[in-house]
Amino acid sequence: MSSEMFIEFLKKHRANAGRALIVIAEKASHHTSGKVKRFLDRRPAQDIILRHLGAYAPELNPDKQVRNHPKPRLGKLSIEKKATIKRSLLHMLRSIQKHDELVRSFLQLDSTRDAAMWMRSFPNNEWWFTSAVV
Repeated sequence: MSSEMFIEFLKKHRANAGRALIVIAEKASHHTSGKVKRFLDRRPAQDIILRHLGAYAPELNPDKQVRNHPKPRLGKLSIEKKATIKRSLLHMLRSIQKHDELVRSFLQLDSTRDAAMWMRSFPNNEWWFTSAVV
């Protein structure tokens, strides 16, 4: 991941959101670089709001909870090809996406509750949690 890739991620998701975008990211260097700060400074106020977790705080990031959810199911599958694991994982992640209560549950964990409380102060916005994989 690079600053340029992260900026492209922000541009893409802001365009798709159709409203303010709030991103909660780890303090990885590509999330905090001067290039990213300059990009955000040139945007209209409140267009893209970037907030940071600790330098390495996976337990605070709801995105990690989402990615951990399908792991037990994936571990039970008989997978012979890379395409099979990719297809299975995408199916499981889309299934999570369709279950609002499950997604909300990731924000009710003790470790992610602070992020959820902060997010509630920005109603009707598009939310994205990012990590080093993004």
